[in-house]
Amino acid sequence: MAATVLDSIWFHEMGSFKPIGIVKVDNGFEIKYYIGTCSGEDEEADSIKIMERGGRFPSAAAEKLFE
Repeated sequence: MAATVLDSIWFHEMGSFKPIGIVKVDNGFEIKYYIGTCSGEDEEADSIKIMERGGRFPSAAAEKLFE
């Protein structure tokens, strides 16, 4: 099963045009979270980019954000 983005949260650094995203991903075995920056032009493409190339984000912290 391919990994799937289930949800995302977006933040903007003051003065920056590049959003920071945290994505919730189901990889078929467990739920994982990733964080990264993106272009901000296409939410779906940005979410996939973060899923594929983003850094791991702590599950405990992410679960609080996604409540």
